[in-house]
Parts: sequence; C-alpha cells; structure tokens
Amino acid sequence: MMDGRIVREKLRAALDRLSRGRGAGGSLWKEIRCIESVGSTQQLLDSLERQGAPEGSVVIAREQTAGRGRHGRSWHSPPGLGLYFSALLRPDSPGSLVLYSLGAAVAACEAVRSLDVPAEIKWPNDLVISGRKVGGLLVEGRMEGERIRAVLIGCGLNVSHTAADLPPENAPNATSLAMALGEDRADVTLLCARLLDRLDELTLLGKREGTAPLLEMWRRL
Repeated sequence: MMDGRIVREKLRAALDRLSRGRGAGGSLWKEIRCIESVGSTQQLLDSLERQGAPEGSVVIAREQTAGRGRHGRSWHSPPGLGLYFSALLRPDSPGSLVLYSLGAAVAACEAVRSLDVPAEIKWPNDLVISGRKVGGLLVEGRMEGERIRAVLIGCGLNVSHTAADLPPENAPNATSLAMALGEDRADVTLLCARLLDRLDELTLLGKREGTAPLLEMWRRL
C-alpha cells in the first residue's frame, strides 16, 4: 500500500511540468506546506489567511484528526489513505463563490477521471463513483465588507481505503479510488498536482469568461 505521503519538491516539479504543458507562465501554487497530521487543513489555512498568507498557499496533510465537510459534518481522514488539502485564492474582483465552487468540483472530478475512473459530480460538490461517495469539496469565502477577501477550497478524496477502512456508518455509501480500480495504484502526488493545476486553469477561465463555461463543464460531469 502506498503511504499517501506527498513530497513537496515532487509536487512542485509536477505542477511546473503541467503548467508549462498548457503554456502558462508558471504554477499559481507556490506556498505549499506538507504536514504529517493536523486537526483540519481548512482550519489551519483559515488561520494562515488571517495572518496574510498569499494567494496560491496550500496546506496538505497525511492525516486530519478533525476533518470537516459541508454543514459542519466530519470527514474521516485516516493517515496515509487519502488526499486531504486546502488551497487559498484571493479574488481580484467582487466575484462570486459560485465560480470557485464550480471550478473546484470540475477540477477534482477531472483529476479522478484521469485515472480512468468514471467519477461524477453530485450536487453541489460531492464526487461519486457508481453512486458511492469518493470525495468532496468545501468552498468557503472570507469577506471584507462587501468584497470576498479570500476563498478557501478544501478537498478530501478517499484514495487507498479498503472497505474495512471506511467507518461502518459510511461504508454502504462510500468508496475509494483503490476500491474502484481494484488495486492501490493511484499516485497521490500526481493526482494532487493535476487537481491543483486544473483548478488554477479553470479559475483563470472563470475570471475571463464568467461562470457560464464552468457551469457547462459541471453539468457534463
């Protein structure tokens, strides 16, 4: 079984390679923290944001002891089995959280599909395989007056879980990439790089053309 540990230098190299491949000037994601364990990547990034962390900051954990999803629900995040991260964007216009929510869901779904896994988006930001949940996104805004000062995008994906690794209450309705593939062969670093690079690309697209093209992608998925 892969240990689910992301090496920052390897991730940065993959991000640079993907960014160059699509003709971009460089990856947005320059401030990357890879940590062994944290209560919640979203909570830690929230604290860093309030301290002035720049756009493109990412917190990745091998384990979350208090991971959370939408509406305060918990997200089971055992060590080494999943991809758990939060990323920071700072809008340069009033914008809308819808843009970032659509972009994050599409980026995550496409990253999973790159493994030849038939993932789909379930409204609003869950990822499912054959109707069973494999991951989810948590998109939160931080306001400054009427302006969105920052957007925090949290992601949790079940990567190497077996059925025995899933909480009993979730097991009937959950799955993992390893379970869908029939083996544990997902490169979590490359998966993370593909997701973040596509999020960068889709965010720029949304800023240029609005939510319409992102909504069309979201609907197709």
